[in-house]
Amino acid sequence: ISPSPDGEKIAVIRRQTPGKLDQFNQLWILDRDGNNAELITYNIQSVDWHPTKNELALSYNPNATAYSYLFTLNLETNNLKLWNSKKDQFFDTYTSACNGWFNDGENILMTVTGQAYQQDYERGIYSINVTDSTHRGPYKILFAASALGNNDQWVVGLQYSTSNLSSNRALYNLDTDEFQWLTSYHTDSDSLRRYTGYPVINPSGPEIIISKFVDNAWQLYQINQFGKVVEQLTELGGERPRWSRGVDYFTFIRDINKAPGARYIPFKYDFSTGE
Repeated sequence: ISPSPDGEKIAVIRRQTPGKLDQFNQLWILDRDGNNAELITYNIQSVDWHPTKNELALSYNPNATAYSYLFTLNLETNNLKLWNSKKDQFFDTYTSACNGWFNDGENILMTVTGQAYQQDYERGIYSINVTDSTHRGPYKILFAASALGNNDQWVVGLQYSTSNLSSNRALYNLDTDEFQWLTSYHTDSDSLRRYTGYPVINPSGPEIIISKFVDNAWQLYQINQFGKVVEQLTELGGERPRWSRGVDYFTFIRDINKAPGARYIPFKYDFSTGE
């Protein structure tokens, strides 16, 4: 989910529309009250609305393959631009995924994946400037970003090892080049990657939200930059948090079906009130 700068529209990725459309990971744009929904495209991994313009940054992933394409889509002109996989581009392979706009509205955080033999540049996190096509990075090699936050200072995601490509949740400081593990399977069995979700940062502050599988249920926790739990935020379940810029709340989903099977409902957590 990603709201427009004025808050009047919302871009969402819906896994599927049962009984109507077979395509997976559908990108829809709708009014803030849920009306006037318009299907834009499908096979979308991630979407992030520009900080000030009607423009989206998209990760396109056809048929759930390992190939990702980074696009920007101007919703006023319908101009669609591809930023990787062309021979004349620096990122000349199709293994770069979008991780969101920087606050300046000119740069996009991106993760380069894929095997080393497929490209001349390192796997890791970069930024690409959409005004002059220049890039910076890699900031951190073998890092796969999941969110950008704390006023563009911190990136959270997965850090892979160089030996066996195992990974854990981690934080990288773009300003100071400091790195910090948020989970570690070496010291805490509860921090195994399969028991923790992707961390999410407040775009305007240092608050980090992460989901953990505890007592047979996913719950949401606030952690600090060192991976220490500050507070448990949910007791009735919660996972897949998303925190958009300019607001003091985050959204998440909760399985409300107590019987076998899952029924996921979206919720909003007001961080200022704890409700």
